Order: sequence, then structure tokens, then C-alpha cells
Amino acid sequence: MNHKKLIYTLDRATGWYKLTSAPPTASKLPNELKVEERQSDHIKASMIIHGRDRLPKEQDLKRGWRWFTGLRETNRSNIYTGSFRTFGRFRGSFVENFSLFRFSDNSEILTLWFFDGLTRRYGGIDDLMYLL
Repeated sequence: MNHKKLIYTLDRATGWYKLTSAPPTASKLPNELKVEERQSDHIKASMIIHGRDRLPKEQDLKRGWRWFTGLRETNRSNIYTGSFRTFGRFRGSFVENFSLFRFSDNSEILTLWFFDGLTRRYGGIDDLMYLL
């Protein structure tokens, strides 16, 4: 299964997770991430995670951030899933990507597994546990 593993460390002063470890092929993923409570009823997850960069409204009306997903709880403690769209090869097309997020017990470390081209998953994550 093609995936990238990234590690972020929380900067408590700013509230942003800063990238500390990533493979060279992870360039489409942000260097900083922020976790916040959702502010829109259209989002089913109670928390969201996003990068700093914003999209111009004419590019995508549905979201403001270039990198954004809801954090959906799993049956595992401190582990969440998310679905993220990247721009496809053709103008106006998108590719779905699945993400798995693990927060350390004190929330200081965030480990992100990014599955390029894997669509949103529903249900358990037991078949991915070997990655953790």
C-alpha cells in the first residue's frame, strides 16, 4: 500500500504542529498543521485539521484551506482518519486521498500516514494497524 509517513511536533506557543520528519516525496503535504473544532455544520467530524495556505475562492468554493480534512474518530485511542482531495492532472479534477492521524498521549507529537489515491474508508482500521 503506497503511503507516506510524516511526523509533526506541537509548538504550544502558536498551536501549530510543525513538520519534523518526512520523506522527500511528501512535498504536497503542509509543513504546518493546526487542529481546531469544526465551525460548520456541513462537516460531520467534531474536529478539523488544516494547513496555513488558503485557496482562492475561484479555485474551490467548498473549502478555504489548500490542505484540510475532518478528523473522524476510530475504535483506537488517539487515532483518527481523514479524507483529503488534491488537484488532479486535468483542470477542475480532484484525486481522493486517505489519511490516518495518531496523536501522542500528551498531543505533543502527531504522526500522519498519507495514502495517495486511496478513497475515503468507513469502518475500522484494523488492516492498517501494522503501519502504526
